[in-house]
Amino acid sequence: MTKPSLIARKARREHERQQAILQKRNLPLCPGCELCSATKARECQRLQQQHEKSLRSRTRQALKNTLFEGVVVIKPKDVALTGAASEAHTQTDQSRQVYWTDGSCRHNSSCGLGVVYYCSIRSRWIELSWRVRGFVGTHVLEIYAISKALEIAWNRCRDMETKLRPTCICVYSDCTGALEYFDGFRWTLDGMKRLPCGPRLVGPGIVATKELSAVGIKVELRYVPGHAGIEGNVKADRAAKKGAEHFAKQRVAGVMIELLGGGGHDL
Repeated sequence: MTKPSLIARKARREHERQQAILQKRNLPLCPGCELCSATKARECQRLQQQHEKSLRSRTRQALKNTLFEGVVVIKPKDVALTGAASEAHTQTDQSRQVYWTDGSCRHNSSCGLGVVYYCSIRSRWIELSWRVRGFVGTHVLEIYAISKALEIAWNRCRDMETKLRPTCICVYSDCTGALEYFDGFRWTLDGMKRLPCGPRLVGPGIVATKELSAVGIKVELRYVPGHAGIEGNVKADRAAKKGAEHFAKQRVAGVMIELLGGGGHDL
């Protein structure tokens, strides 16, 4: 007598084989079927992993001949505050994209990143939060956040018509240590090796500056005093804290960044 468990396994394998045939023919799977849902989820996970592996490989190759292509501006606190405050008057300026970044680390070791920017097309602020799996120092979180902003800037500009692209990307951070790291990246990327998962989490931002420069877009990283009431900085701080509030119980090797509401891990 054949065991019921063996029959079930055979039925599942046959069902999965049939679903694979449907997928190859671009036909829909069985609606509401748990086996089909599980098969689809595994396929999505496999494709996501392939995409991430391909992206990391391309980033490693690109970093071999790339440095940070931009300028870092750290002014005295009062001068920096005045300059950051004036950005409120440039929100509708299509030739300039401004991003505000921050990192947050809570007492329970949960960490988060925040990147915000004003979208003139939608006439509203876009606030993005990331949960960080793995404990790192605050200044490292700030470096990750700046890199994320640079990635976002390039992704937005890449999809624009040439005549609609800005001429300058400006990223504000309230961490001078993080800004000084990027200033060093203008000459060498050796410092990236000292950062947890540096090539994977910071490398894409460096590569983004090369792409932006190639299409004639300048990149500026600027210092903004923290907790001084500057709207963009306040919103970035809030976004980073939101990311840190989502404590990740599952431990991971190294560091992983997950976009909240993004349907999966980011990097």
